[in-house]
Parts: sequence; C-alpha cells; structure tokens
Amino acid sequence: MIKGKRVYAVKRGRNPGLYYSREECQEQVIQIKKAEYKSFKNVDEAEEYILDIKLNKSNEKIEKEEETEKDQENMNIKTKLFKSIEIADDEEVIINRLKLEETESEQKKHKGKKSKEKVKKTHEMFQRVVEPNEIMKDKLHEEENMIVQIEVNLKDSNEEIHETQYEKD
Repeated sequence: MIKGKRVYAVKRGRNPGLYYSREECQEQVIQIKKAEYKSFKNVDEAEEYILDIKLNKSNEKIEKEEETEKDQENMNIKTKLFKSIEIADDEEVIINRLKLEETESEQKKHKGKKSKEKVKKTHEMFQRVVEPNEIMKDKLHEEENMIVQIEVNLKDSNEEIHETQYEKD
C-alpha cells in the first residue's frame, strides 16, 4: 500500500467491505440510515473492524440459542412439576374420600362385625395412600427447590454472558 493512502472500511452500507478511495466509500454510505464506516492507515485494521461486527453477530446468535434452550429446559421442568402437583392434588382427593369413608365406618362400628372389618380395610387403604402422598410432597418440594436453583443459575449465567460481552466491547 502506498504511504499516506488510507483504507475505508464500510461496516454497514450498500456493499460492506474495503475501499481505497474516499469517493468509493461515500458511494456506499450516502443516504443510508445508520451507515457505519471508518478510515484506517492499513488493511489489517480495516479488516479487523469489519470482522468484529461479524463475530459480535455470531456471538449474539449463539447466546440467543443458549437462552432459548435454557428457557425450554425450564418450561419442561415446570411442566413436570405441575403434573406432579396435579397428581398430589388427586391423591389428596382420594385421602379426603377415605377419611370420609373411615368416619362413616366408625359411626356404623356398633352395628356389627362387618363394620369393624370395613373400618380396618378403610384404615389400611388410608395408610397405603397417605405414605406415598407424603413421599410425593417431599419430592415436589425437592423439585421446587431444583427449579429455584436452576432459575438462579440461569440468571447468573446470563449475567456472566453480558459481563463477558461488555468486557469484549
């Protein structure tokens, strides 16, 4: 390159690229809203200026894809949690029915031996439902804690990504 000559890099214009005269550069950016261009002393600096925006766009695309994947993962976890809650609600309905049956059975207790057997069976059924329900509630609590932790981790990751991006700028 001739000493004293400048290279013009057009980042945003009609045809982004390198130009070796001010007039050529002006043709690419005149009447273009938010046109971006700059002059440099050498080709390497000009190319770096143009490539920098391509790398930033590529990084932004990757970050958006990662955020979309994390959002989808969170939605899947929330869906599983809501299904678990529905199951727990169904079990609670069963437990309430069993309690009602047990109460009714206890009221009929004095009517004979069959009533005692029915109370015993109802009590056994009640125990079979209550224990798994308690376990399910513990699991739900664990899953809720996992979701909270995932959301915290996601927020931290997003903050790290933005901090890294600002450091690059």
